[in-house]
Amino acid sequence: MGFGAADTYEHEVNHDFRCVWNSFGKTELQQASSSIGRAAVSKTAGWGFDSLLACHLSGKRLNMTENAQQVESGGFLDTIKLLLSLGCIVGGLVAYYMTPELALSLRVLMVLAGILIGCLIGFTTVKGQTFWRFIQGSRVEIRKVVWPTRQETTQITILVFIFTALLGVFFWALDAGLLWATRAATGQI
Repeated sequence: MGFGAADTYEHEVNHDFRCVWNSFGKTELQQASSSIGRAAVSKTAGWGFDSLLACHLSGKRLNMTENAQQVESGGFLDTIKLLLSLGCIVGGLVAYYMTPELALSLRVLMVLAGILIGCLIGFTTVKGQTFWRFIQGSRVEIRKVVWPTRQETTQITILVFIFTALLGVFFWALDAGLLWATRAATGQI
């Protein structure tokens, strides 16, 4: 049940353009028109939110497979950088264990320097930059969290302790009841 060579799947993006995915994984933007007017379906329409459509394009032809491959692999130089990064981290650890005659603080500084240099080299790779963008996105999302007040935290903590105690008593009673039933069934009472 696949697409034939000439088969395409169309998804209307807006009233001006549409994305066409063909069986070879190519995505292209084509001029589209709508014969009927449509009202916005999203509750956020008109409130300054960006569209979350699957194919929000800027008027250029896209090849989704090639774009995904470019993001995943950074090439030979990135592999060398990642190996060098790993080498710096391992080098710092090896220096810690191979120099027991040095002061402990200096040995710890060698480990920290190896980790720092390794991370700096690692962040220059495609995977490192992707990881850094993930960290930045996580920081943005954590700012959106609504943290509970001190009173709410105290109330929830008390409820957790109460339910833990109740479940402890319940399972103790269940265990004692099953023990009694087992002894009665085997004639040990």
